[in-house]
Amino acid sequence: MNIIYVKMFGNFNVTIDNEKILFPYNKVQALFCYLIINKECTREKLAGLLWPEEEENIAKKNLRNAIYKIKKAFNLEVLISPRKSTVMINPNIEIKTDIDNFLSNKDDLNTYKGHFLTGFYVKNAETFQTWVIETREHFQQIYTNRLKENISIEKENKNYNKVENYCKMLIKMDEFDEESYRELMKSLKNNNKCNKAVEVYHKLSEILNKELDVEPQPATKKLFNEILNEISLTNCSLKSKEFFFGRYEELKCLEAAYLKFKNEIQAKSILILGEAGIGKTKLKEKFLEGISQNDIFILETSCYPLEKDYILKPWNNIILKLSKIIRTTNISIPLSCENIIASFFPEFSKNYSGNLKLIESNNLKYEIIGNALGDILRIVSSHKKIMLVFEDIQWLDSMSLSLLNSILLSESKNIILICTCRNEYNEDLDKFMTSMNRYNKLNTLKLERLSHIETEDFIKKHYLTTICLKKWQIKYTARQKEIYSF
Repeated sequence: MNIIYVKMFGNFNVTIDNEKILFPYNKVQALFCYLIINKECTREKLAGLLWPEEEENIAKKNLRNAIYKIKKAFNLEVLISPRKSTVMINPNIEIKTDIDNFLSNKDDLNTYKGHFLTGFYVKNAETFQTWVIETREHFQQIYTNRLKENISIEKENKNYNKVENYCKMLIKMDEFDEESYRELMKSLKNNNKCNKAVEVYHKLSEILNKELDVEPQPATKKLFNEILNEISLTNCSLKSKEFFFGRYEELKCLEAAYLKFKNEIQAKSILILGEAGIGKTKLKEKFLEGISQNDIFILETSCYPLEKDYILKPWNNIILKLSKIIRTTNISIPLSCENIIASFFPEFSKNYSGNLKLIESNNLKYEIIGNALGDILRIVSSHKKIMLVFEDIQWLDSMSLSLLNSILLSESKNIILICTCRNEYNEDLDKFMTSMNRYNKLNTLKLERLSHIETEDFIKKHYLTTICLKKWQIKYTARQKEIYSF
């Protein structure tokens, strides 16, 4: 017995006894598909559906020819006319379809391999195309409802891996459906995959910006901030046992900037600004505790007031770490760059002979060294991203600031700067910040003093474990002392 199988989810395909059937033109396929779904239809409606621009007698002639082409393709009476005015699928021939399989089993999610008749188009048949779209939306809605029902069930059972899978299936169907993205982000958060949830958010943001020129909805942004806060709290509880108070919002900003940088989203460098003793260093250290050096090269250095007149002096620590990275990872750098750097920082290369003579002009000499250092950083950062960390950047010399500015402006995707700075005027630093801000490459994170209430809370949390202070003592301490964040 002949068995016909019709596939209409995704790309159309029809076989008879496993042999593929090809129709001579699209309107023949359109007629066949329409009758497979509707089973029976009048000749008048079919003619108007597929040949709306033709006169009635010509349209009906075209219909008769299409019916003949279908019979010829199968070599069977697939279509019959029990009444002269109607055409129907022959009920005596066994025809199986993916549509019937899908509709007969409410738990079936595997049969839906794509949208109904994906990519199929019939010229000069607007009414037929409208029917295709409406039918497509009907089946898509059934599929969507089934996925959402499964998501609801698996959420209840806390099977978050299944929830993630179903959410991804929804997103595959509609990449602009923010509700599905939010559901996926919640599931990842509940499954302790907050970093993955952040990646999902950035992917959504990129799609919406690129395709629609819009931002995520407020509900999506709110969820994203909740996840960032969760990451901050997790890092605070797991990464360190040392006391850390306040500054959680600032920590969240640093972590958000890093995640953007890590995930190839354009991120700005961060300058942590505040008066001496307010907690800039502690905040920076707390942030760095949560960064895995498997993901990024961290090159850290400190600047000191007595070294401000020594050009490129703070780069010495960075050069030493760069040298070690290059040796251990076998990164190839130009010999000319290696010799230029080694002429100023001999510890950079063990092979340096000392024969290289740089130009006598100091400014030009330092510019050549700076360019070589910039080239090396760019080469290394192409293998793994680099985070430059400068403590007390207000004491960095002008040539170093100029070099830093050049590197960050030319290599913003692979190199990011995290630095601390006192809030005191510095002409060279002001020029650096102005330049970075002009190109939207820098965020300033200003640390303020703790409020009276925060100070009381700090004293209670930090000291009451070892000493019992009365209320009046706490208030006295808060009035008499400037308590910062530690």
